[in-house]
Amino acid sequence: YFVLSTLICHCVSLLGSADEIYVLGSGHSGINAAVNNLNSLGHVVTTGDPLEDYSGFDQVWDLRFTSDITTADRTAMTNFLQGGGSIFASGENSVFDAPRNNSINAFLSEIGAGSVTLLGNADGYTTQVFTAKGAALNSPNEMAGLTYYYARTVSAASSNGFLVTETSAGSGIGSLVAWDHGDITAAPNARLLVGFDIEICELGGVDFTENLATFMGGSISNSVAPVGITVTLGTSNSGGVPEVSESDDQYLVLDPEFLTFRYQLEFTVNATSPSSAPTALEFSYESRTFNFVGTVDQEIELFNYDTGQFETTDSRLTTSSDTVVSVTPSGDPTRFVEAGTDALWARISYQNSFPFWVFSTENLYLPYRVRADHIFWIITP
Repeated sequence: YFVLSTLICHCVSLLGSADEIYVLGSGHSGINAAVNNLNSLGHVVTTGDPLEDYSGFDQVWDLRFTSDITTADRTAMTNFLQGGGSIFASGENSVFDAPRNNSINAFLSEIGAGSVTLLGNADGYTTQVFTAKGAALNSPNEMAGLTYYYARTVSAASSNGFLVTETSAGSGIGSLVAWDHGDITAAPNARLLVGFDIEICELGGVDFTENLATFMGGSISNSVAPVGITVTLGTSNSGGVPEVSESDDQYLVLDPEFLTFRYQLEFTVNATSPSSAPTALEFSYESRTFNFVGTVDQEIELFNYDTGQFETTDSRLTTSSDTVVSVTPSGDPTRFVEAGTDALWARISYQNSFPFWVFSTENLYLPYRVRADHIFWIITP
């Protein structure tokens, strides 16, 4: 049983608006359940034959589990995905490898999603557990597991995606595979969900149908790394932009300077927003400090281009282990994006509670040292 989905729309339960969903396929209880569940959730559902252009819809659910994906289908679906659409397709067990499952696998390879390895068939009703990444499809309705009926089992190791469910924890074998934003070469703004059971919405009921539609309806969020770092107080010991581009224990190492009765450190990071008018903005900072004496205060500020000043978004004491601080300012996020240039600017500063001159084995006469591991913005258009 096979489910292919890519996603970018507005879900009813989270965003309060219904999606326009086009459904292909008929004549099976699993298809009927999917359509009925979507209708009950408040989506606007249209059923019909394949189209050349799906741009008028938010999602396409291709549930023709006995039919192959034709050349015309691939063209229309690829265009839809590249335009930020959302697709869900369904196949079946090994009886339907030709033409359905094989043709979907070929489509995955064509759009740069890699491929899934077709393995065996589960016997009768089986329940699979959600993987850690698969938890993205276990919301808003949390479920202990997902039940399938004679599902095809696959490995996602040759794909760019991840298993949503697996036969047992850590088995690496399951019947539902997902690709998140950025995972598909030809459609980086799409999500893709591939599974192997036409009864998924029938056995999972309205709850899991809502989870599917919610995941598929998720807004595109872009992770934006800094392009520049400027130390305005203190000194840079080692590292730079590459060291803060990923959470990999490779650090930008910074030392404070003695100023106004405190050891102070201050640096700014800048980037370019992919959207001039984001609907949401988040700033994330992962770091640690070596405190040789006393405690150290950390402050995160984002530059408000409306007021022309930095706006404090978080203040706290530092920790000696890597700690992630994520801030999502309230109000209109466009104030943090410069008009015309789409520039983003953040400032991170430190100071110790008391001015100490101390000896340490790592550095002389400094009460603390900062190690920054990962810095980025998340921008939602």
